[in-house]
Amino acid sequence: MAARWKLVCNIGGLTLGTLCTVQAFRKIQSSRFTTFASEKCSYELVHAQIAFRHGARTPVYRLPEMVGRGKGIDDVTWDKDVIMGDLPQTMIEFRVRNIDGGDQPEYSPNIKKGGCICGELTKVGQQQTFDLGRTLQKRYIDDIKLLSPVFTPHEVYIRSTNVPRTIKSAKCVVAGLYGKENIQRVLHIITRDEREDTILPNMSFCPLLTRWLRKIQASSIQKINLEGYAKDHSTIRNDLGITAKNFFFVCFRDVMSAREAHGLFVDPILHDYWDMIDQHATEELVVVQCGNLGKRFARQDIIKASVGKFLDEIITRMNDKINGISPAQHKMCLYSVHDTSISCLLTALGVFDNKWPDFASEVAFELYRNQDNKYFVKVLYQEKAQHLPGNNTDLCPFEKFKALLAPQMTNDWQSQCIYEDEDSETIIKIGGDV
Repeated sequence: MAARWKLVCNIGGLTLGTLCTVQAFRKIQSSRFTTFASEKCSYELVHAQIAFRHGARTPVYRLPEMVGRGKGIDDVTWDKDVIMGDLPQTMIEFRVRNIDGGDQPEYSPNIKKGGCICGELTKVGQQQTFDLGRTLQKRYIDDIKLLSPVFTPHEVYIRSTNVPRTIKSAKCVVAGLYGKENIQRVLHIITRDEREDTILPNMSFCPLLTRWLRKIQASSIQKINLEGYAKDHSTIRNDLGITAKNFFFVCFRDVMSAREAHGLFVDPILHDYWDMIDQHATEELVVVQCGNLGKRFARQDIIKASVGKFLDEIITRMNDKINGISPAQHKMCLYSVHDTSISCLLTALGVFDNKWPDFASEVAFELYRNQDNKYFVKVLYQEKAQHLPGNNTDLCPFEKFKALLAPQMTNDWQSQCIYEDEDSETIIKIGGDV
C-alpha cells in the first residue's frame, strides 16, 4: 500500500500514515489542523495548493494631513540599515521568470524616508514567511510525506505577483519548507507582467475594477451603506483634524500595523481609535476588492474580475491532477500574493471571517483521493479547516467544490474585465485607456 495512504487524523501516538476505520463520522482536533475520520474511508493527499500573504513590510500608504488632535503624528524613519537585508537562513539561489518563459517583467519602486522602498519586505517579514515554510514542512514533509525532504523542482510550482515583497516571501517560504541545506538547485519563481496578472485583484489594468474603484473614490465610500461607517468617518475626521474630506481607514491601518510589526512608535492617539480603524478598514477592503451588493457592481461580478481566473487556475490544476495530465506532476503549488488576494478568495469561498488577513497568513486547498478513487477538497485558513457553504464536514466532494465556485470563476479574464459605460455605448477593454 502506498506510503501516503492515510486517514486524515492525528491523535495521541497515531501517526498520519496509520490506517483506521471508525463507525461514525467524528471530528478530531490536531495541534495545527482540524481533521477528521469517516466510516470505511482512507484518504491520500495527492495535491496541495497554498496561497499566502507576504510577510511584514514597510507601509504602502501615508497618513492623511491632520491639523487638530492628530497634528504632529508623522511618519517614522524606516532605516534600511536596521530592518533590511537577507536573513542567513533564507539566502538561497533563485531566479524570477516570466510565466511566458522570458525575463522578469519590470517593476518601479517608490522610496520612503530612511531609504526603504514602499511595501518592501523586511527582516521581520522574512522571518514570518520562513516560519510559515517551517510549518508547511511539518505538515507536508514530516507528517503527511506529500513532498520529498530535498527540494525537487518538478514537485513544487512557485508563483508570485511581480512585486519584490511577494517574490522574496516566496523564496523565504521555500527556504523554510526545505531548509537551505536541502535546496541544491536554483529556485525558479514564476511571475508575469502586472497588466496581465490574475492572482490578485488587478485594479490598475482591469477596466471593470478600475471603474469600480473610481466610483468609490469619486463618491466617497460613506455612500456604500456600511453600518456606522459615515458616523465614525466624521468622528475621526473631526477629532484628528483630518483635512481631506474623503480619506480611507485603510491608510491608518496600514501604517499602524506595519509599525507595530516592527516595534516602531505608534502614537497613543491612534491607539484610541484602533477598533474603529480595524473594523472599517476591513469593510473598505471587502467593498473595494470584492464589490458591493448592488446591481451595477454586484459582488459576484467583481469577485469574478478580482480572483475568478485565479479560482479557475486552482480548479484546473486539480482537474489536471485527477486526470493525470502531464503539467500536473507538481504535488504542491505555492502562490505568493497579497491581503487583497486572500480576502477575495475567502469571500468567494463563503468563509471570510471579516478580519484583515495577517502577514504570512495562508489559505490551503488540499486534494484527497479515497480508496474508491473519488476526490475531495479540504480548505484550510490559518491552519483551521473550513466548512464550506452547504457542506458540514471538513472534506467537500470535488464536483460539489467546483459547483460552489463555478458562479465566481472565469477562464476569460479579459472578457470579464470589459466595462460598458452605463451612459454610453463605449466599451473599454484590457489595454485601453482606463
